Amino acid sequence: MAVLSEAEKEARREAQRRAREAERERQEAKARAGEAVYQNKMRRYADWEDCADRLRSLVPKALDALEKGLEDGADPKQRMTVALAVLRAAGMGALDPPNKPSEYVTVSDRELTALLEGVSLPDLRGLGD
Repeated sequence: MAVLSEAEKEARREAQRRAREAERERQEAKARAGEAVYQNKMRRYADWEDCADRLRSLVPKALDALEKGLEDGADPKQRMTVALAVLRAAGMGALDPPNKPSEYVTVSDRELTALLEGVSLPDLRGLGD
């Protein structure tokens, strides 16, 4: 068994410290990437909710137009077509929301790679030698 000199021991300790620091930075970058993915999914979910609310707010008008078209008989075809399209789109089966993301988001390797593009991490090659 070879005896290491103080300089070699210090170099090994420094390499281990750099490896721990690099791992900490990688974990922090992954946490930031996960937060960005979560915020993006929450924005998409909120946008979907807003659109669904707007569409539902059109239901009373669509019902009125459908009722008027059925009663008046004056070119109801176009009015009824639009009213029926709105009613179909507002049906509960057609408006199933996307799953609301949980606070804990799993980041795929592809998403992490895209989010970390351009982020430089220390070169760790040769540290375990």
